[in-house]
Parts: sequence; C-alpha cells; structure tokens
Amino acid sequence: MQQTIRNALPSDKKIILDFCKSTFSWGDYIHHVWDDWLDEENFFVLTENRRPVAICHAFIIKNEKLVWIEGIRVDPNYRQKGYAKKLVTKAEAIAKKND
Repeated sequence: MQQTIRNALPSDKKIILDFCKSTFSWGDYIHHVWDDWLDEENFFVLTENRRPVAICHAFIIKNEKLVWIEGIRVDPNYRQKGYAKKLVTKAEAIAKKND
C-alpha cells in the first residue's frame, strides 16, 4: 500500500468531490473553493496506490508564524488509517519551513 502526499491536481476534482459531498448532512463547501485552492500551492492530496483518498488546505500566514488548516476530508472507505494526521503534519511542516 503506497501512500503519497502531493499538491492537488485538476484531475483529482471528481473523485474528491464525490467523497466530500457526504461529509456533512448539509453537504459540503469544498466544491465552492476547489478552484481557488487549486491555484494555491498548499492544497494537498493524500493518495493510496495513486488514488486520491484525503485532502487538506493549509493557508500560511508567513509573518505571524501561523497556519490555518482547513478542508480536511478523508474518503469514508479510507478512514481510521491516520491519513488526516499525516496531512496536518505536512501542513505544519510547510508552516515551520516558511517562518
């Protein structure tokens, strides 16, 4: 089982939005912000065997040494594997590198 964290790609959109739409009973907002986040460099996708299974967006506030972590989503079929934690760790590492 190979896992990789990389920047999101336009080709990830359908797979990711399919599992995001059932995150909350009221739906989700990821489809509204997808294109904006895609233009930024800190929109991460965790893949398992090349399949996108989790996402996280990190907004880095450089002069404040802060990171705002948002939009963490994990496909229900891939939960309880520590994938959200791996994405948070990646976001924290990027923030520390940018301070």
